[in-house]
Amino acid sequence: MATIVDRSDPLSSAEFVTVDPAMAALVDRRHRKIADWLKSHQFDAALLTDPANQSWLSAGADFSGAEMSGPSTAMFVTPESRVIVCHNVASSRVFETCIGGMGFQIKERPWYEPLEVLLADLCRSRKVVLDRFGPLGEARTEAFRNFRWPLDDHDVEQLKMGSKIITHAVEATCRGWYPGKRECELAGEVSHRLLKHEVTPVRVQILADGRARRFRDWAWSEDETTSTVTIVAIGRYKGMHCGVSRTVLDGPLEGSFAEAWEKLALVLGTAMFFSLGSTPLSQIWGKVARIYEKFGCADEWEMAPQGELLDYGRISALITPQSKVAVPARGAIFWRPSISMAMAGETVLATEEGARVLTHSGDWPTWDVEIKGSHVPVTAILSRSE
Repeated sequence: MATIVDRSDPLSSAEFVTVDPAMAALVDRRHRKIADWLKSHQFDAALLTDPANQSWLSAGADFSGAEMSGPSTAMFVTPESRVIVCHNVASSRVFETCIGGMGFQIKERPWYEPLEVLLADLCRSRKVVLDRFGPLGEARTEAFRNFRWPLDDHDVEQLKMGSKIITHAVEATCRGWYPGKRECELAGEVSHRLLKHEVTPVRVQILADGRARRFRDWAWSEDETTSTVTIVAIGRYKGMHCGVSRTVLDGPLEGSFAEAWEKLALVLGTAMFFSLGSTPLSQIWGKVARIYEKFGCADEWEMAPQGELLDYGRISALITPQSKVAVPARGAIFWRPSISMAMAGETVLATEEGARVLTHSGDWPTWDVEIKGSHVPVTAILSRSE
């Protein structure tokens, strides 16, 4: 039998962490946004199983616990209430560390009984909208993604803080690299630096000695590194995602590697310069693709994704030639172009007034790239010979 517990009343701070009233108000506003949509589209309730939407509604809570792959919970939202649906193993942790004092109820079921049964009971005889495809209602995935756009002030602040932590973790790991370190050691170092500051590693890549020329999606291996290392990291901080890439070289930048980096700098500079809020992704893509074509490497962009919109979702929209969405009026983009073994990556905050690079630390070499008469600073490679 399922048990429903209403813990929405304020509780003693000796028992639970004190809740910021501003955060509780933010959750109320986001709930109202869903509630108004439900009424206007004649739905009785929404069932949220996508971690991105759960985190957005709870203002950044992480329901995954020890399950790093994602939460083992669901949210059932009506115009009047918001309920966390989970097993009894998770209910105390979820309430005490994620949503205490924020107006949520918890409906739990014993861990040995399928959660799907409880969800089916909740959805029965109701017109329910889903944020993922499933048998219990009608899926409207884009509608829920659009709830998260544009980013509000709270989201932007968390994004900025996460960007600083992730950038420092990657750059510090690069600076501490020396030939002979194994790829897996570097993966451990950057992951440690992220986790110690409450950033969950979502993607970590250690591409050494030209590995990216053949495998753009390489993770890491036990191989020792010799001459060059590229580190790519995407992390989640307070729900928001951010990505960055840096490369360190033991020696001078020369030959084909230098040529690839010169072209890559122009690609990345162009991408960042034209990352304006409310601009169709296809329009930005066209300008980036022309740089690839102009420098005789038009096939390089086909080797790997070039960028994506980030928020509470790891990939809220992938940037492709067929992209049909526009950048939010205020949105985050992780650009990660690559040419041969050269890879670069920055997260920018796109607004209608212009783009701001969030992953520039001021302590890493940059190049000035001229785009439409403007000078755009682009992250360069760190050469040990300089």
